[in-house]
Amino acid sequence: MTSCQQGTDATESRREWLCGLRLVGVGALLGPALLLGPFGCFAYAAGLLNIANIFAGMLALVVWGSLLVYALVRLVRTLRRGEPRRSQVPLWTVVVVAVLLSFLLHFTEATPHGTTLFARGFERHLEVLTNIDAIQAWVVTLDPNDYVGEAREYFREGLARRDQPPVVACLNADAMIELDDTGRPKLRLRWDASKAGLWGIVVGHEDMETPPPDYSMYGEITCELRRGVYFWFEEG
Repeated sequence: MTSCQQGTDATESRREWLCGLRLVGVGALLGPALLLGPFGCFAYAAGLLNIANIFAGMLALVVWGSLLVYALVRLVRTLRRGEPRRSQVPLWTVVVVAVLLSFLLHFTEATPHGTTLFARGFERHLEVLTNIDAIQAWVVTLDPNDYVGEAREYFREGLARRDQPPVVACLNADAMIELDDTGRPKLRLRWDASKAGLWGIVVGHEDMETPPPDYSMYGEITCELRRGVYFWFEEG
């Protein structure tokens, strides 16, 4: 075998290795997008970091938009170069189709709603900081006669920090005691990102019902996290 042939074999081997690496990268990137939607992983990460979901959505649009444009450019260039590089055509075709399909599935609600995944990430965030079960145990001990339900939109009667147990005070959130449909106390925690939205959790008795989500403008979107505990979100 000549040195030229050895060099050619090494080049082909390197190309095969790079092609395999690209396929793994494409699968790792597009697989979750097809299963969880184009905003899914970004929304979960936003909840995990407790930052407004809208910023994650904007980042997702930039990432997927950039990838789609790049894949289209590479596909066109590959087709123009002819036969020697046609092995790249299927790869970039898959990228384009997968990105577009992930958005199609998202808009047909075939993949999870981004707010639901944000809620799960946010639940994990709270579990790192505090004990949600301990908060619920404290709420159950509250006497409904000591509280008067106030309109939650304005938080007129916030729960003073000195009246909050450590498992609540450590969160540094707006806290308010409300009454559920049966007249029992429930705790509403709120994080405010101004125009980026409001979100938090409501903790009540285990048999407290989670209100259905309202996807209308300024409606409250809800997601049950566990019995008697649900996540809520409102537009700012």
